[in-house]
Amino acid sequence: MNLLGFIGLTVLFCLVFGAVMISLINRESPVYRRLHAANERQKTISFGKAESQAIKGIAILAMLFYHLFCSGRANGYPISYFPFTKEFIDHHTQIFKICVPMFAFVSGYGLFISYRQKTISDAKWVGYRYIKSFSGFWFVFVLSVLILQLIQGRFVAIYYKGDVWTCALSVVIDFLGLANLFGTPTLLGTWWYMSAAFVFIFLTPLFCRGEGKHVLLWLFGSIIFIRLIFGGHGSDVYVEYLGGTTPYVFLAAFLTGAVLARNDLLIRIVNAPGRPVRLVFGIVLLLAAYKVYKHAALKYYWELKWALIPALFILFCVEFVIRIPGLKQVLRFLGRHSTNMYLIHNFFRAYMKEFFYGQRHFLISFLLLVGISLICSILIEALKKLLRYDVSINKLCSRIEKEPKQETTEALKAGPES
Repeated sequence: MNLLGFIGLTVLFCLVFGAVMISLINRESPVYRRLHAANERQKTISFGKAESQAIKGIAILAMLFYHLFCSGRANGYPISYFPFTKEFIDHHTQIFKICVPMFAFVSGYGLFISYRQKTISDAKWVGYRYIKSFSGFWFVFVLSVLILQLIQGRFVAIYYKGDVWTCALSVVIDFLGLANLFGTPTLLGTWWYMSAAFVFIFLTPLFCRGEGKHVLLWLFGSIIFIRLIFGGHGSDVYVEYLGGTTPYVFLAAFLTGAVLARNDLLIRIVNAPGRPVRLVFGIVLLLAAYKVYKHAALKYYWELKWALIPALFILFCVEFVIRIPGLKQVLRFLGRHSTNMYLIHNFFRAYMKEFFYGQRHFLISFLLLVGISLICSILIEALKKLLRYDVSINKLCSRIEKEPKQETTEALKAGPES
């Protein structure tokens, strides 16, 4: 594909996606009116904390599977893949990287709602959300440093490069979740997403101010930004950037979540009439999306793979998957522990390779990683409760939420006492 065709593809995608989103947002459009009329009826589906936790539950399962079997990590181990083949699993493991844009989408949706409901200044809101989001990471970080230093001296091996001050600075940057942004050493490579979480929080006031009236434009801007940032869609650097661990490539997924949060579009869509027809259409659409995801070149269609397809998958899961009795409760439970599981699972996978990859069946390996990560997360939460860690964090956040008290008009009029 030449440069002209590449530019044309970008413009076409923006026009089609923009037309769909504008028809959903524009209050005068027939599509908006139909969705609004359906929304006025009694809602049967919502997307609140319970639903976002369930989506995170699906995402963390995908993440653990991806990290367990991607890049031929199980090569050389006598694992059975029945009823599949090893080639089939190797070929399809990349699909499970959809977990990253799923987390970004949920973050975009939740942060938009949180920002819209804020009663404090933007700066205080950023500080509040940063502490709430990163407090769990800080606890696991300190715990991991202590344990890994005792076991194998990993703390010194990772951070100390002969200079005490550089070592201290690297530790602080990693503790703050910014190692990926500054390119400094990190205790665990998969913690790169903490930098993405920071970027999302920091940029939310820019993206979502004014009731998010410009959030759709920011979405298109992020698509163009990623396509132009390295100055060449065919370069190896560009492809590595799109498939790598940079926060910015997932801004499109984050902003797609914010777009669907605006005017409660996600709720209106999943509560619109014609659910049986939408179920059939959704299955067909996901099958088509699967083909696109597997065969479309990342350097040309990255916004489809890292934004649009994950959004379609989440919409389908919200309406049809997490409503299955019992499944939603299981997924919510996993979702509540998803942050801890994300932070610690790769330690087990890396240090216990013979245990996980030495199992007879790949599903046993996967379930063991899920189970061990979940049990450790439960223990971490118990330790936090014992130390009253969350209580302290909540007190700190409560102080941030409180605006300075202002004097009443009467007091101002009264003036100083004589």
